[in-house]
Amino acid sequence: VLARWAQDTRRSILRVVTLQADTGSPTAAHRLLCRLALCILSNSDSTVRSFEAACSAVLGSNTDVMSWGKTPHPKKLPRLAIRLYPNNEKYFKDELNLSPED
Repeated sequence: VLARWAQDTRRSILRVVTLQADTGSPTAAHRLLCRLALCILSNSDSTVRSFEAACSAVLGSNTDVMSWGKTPHPKKLPRLAIRLYPNNEKYFKDELNLSPED
């Protein structure tokens, strides 16, 4: 699913969603998920730094998730969602199973 969002036209849509996450009224967890998605799509230094800052704000600095921005993979997005929203784990496990292995 995320690979389809990596196409140029959809990548701009994801950036708009992320901008909304910054300026609207999302939760910090939502912003963190958006930042990881951007790292998966475009692993630039600025997206990694933004993810690390959001990760530190939400999960604290002593977490293995902090390194995920530097080694992004589509499977990490549902894993992060499971950590952030454990009550909805069953929904994210389906997404995890649909994520590509490589």
